[in-house]
Amino acid sequence: MAMRTTKNELTPEQLMAVEMIVCKRGAGIKYSEIASSVGVSERTLLRWRQTPEFREELRRRTLELNGEHLPRVLEALVKRALAGNVKAVELFLKVEGLLHQGKERTEPTQEDSRSNEQIQREIAELEIQLGIFPEH
Repeated sequence: MAMRTTKNELTPEQLMAVEMIVCKRGAGIKYSEIASSVGVSERTLLRWRQTPEFREELRRRTLELNGEHLPRVLEALVKRALAGNVKAVELFLKVEGLLHQGKERTEPTQEDSRSNEQIQREIAELEIQLGIFPEH
């Protein structure tokens, strides 16, 4: 393995892999091809991707190359979230650090004895109060 550089403690191979991942996004290039190009196995590349230093450099380079588009992308995401797109809401909450993906689960602290019909009525009442008119 090559010597680590001072830049985020990544090797030259890791830095080359970062560049290829960032620059080839959307081009259909496979991790196996990137790994082969930098002289490592695909498993090694996937292991690198799990390290904080690699992920940080990947994020930094992505922002450096594509950061100018970020405000428009976030604006489009917010519009979709406000229009009721659940995936957009989830992504927005993740971007804002308000939703963490993982295996964390909390058990309900109290039993909810309401029926489905009661819950549906409450939802309808809240929608009216909020001025949301669902398409039924």
